[in-house]
Amino acid sequence: MFKKIKEEDGLTYISENCAITGDLNLKGEVIINGTVEGTLTCDGNVTIGRNGNLIGVLRATEVFVSGKIDGETHCEILNVENKGEVNGELFSNDIRIDRGGQFFGVRKQKIDDKKVLDFDKKSDDKKQDPVQEAISEAKKVAKK
Repeated sequence: MFKKIKEEDGLTYISENCAITGDLNLKGEVIINGTVEGTLTCDGNVTIGRNGNLIGVLRATEVFVSGKIDGETHCEILNVENKGEVNGELFSNDIRIDRGGQFFGVRKQKIDDKKVLDFDKKSDDKKQDPVQEAISEAKKVAKK
C-alpha cells in the first residue's frame, strides 16, 4: 500500500479532526483521515483512511479507499478496501474491490489522459456499436 517516499516529494497528512474546503494541488503521497471538500490533484498516491471522506473531484496515480469518496475519481488504479465506499464517476485503467468494499456509480476506462471509453454513451445509427468502438480503439492503442 505504501511505497518509499522520496524526500523531495513528501507526505501530506490530513488528520481526523481536520476539514478542508477548496482546491488542493499536492506532490507526493497524501493520506486523508479527515474531510476534504473540493478538488484534490496529486501526482502521487492518495489514501483515504477509515475516517477519511472526500467530496468532489480526485485526481491521482493510485487511490486506496478505506473511508468514503463522493464524486469523480480519476486514477490509474482504484483500490476499494474493506469497508471503503466510492460513489460517483470513476475514470480508471483498473479497479480492485476487496470483500466488504463498495462501488456505486459508473466506471469509464481511461485509455490515456485525453481519451475515455464511455460504455454508457448512446450510439448514432451511423456509428458502430459502442462495444465495437471500444474494441477498435483498444486495438489502435495496442498497436502504438
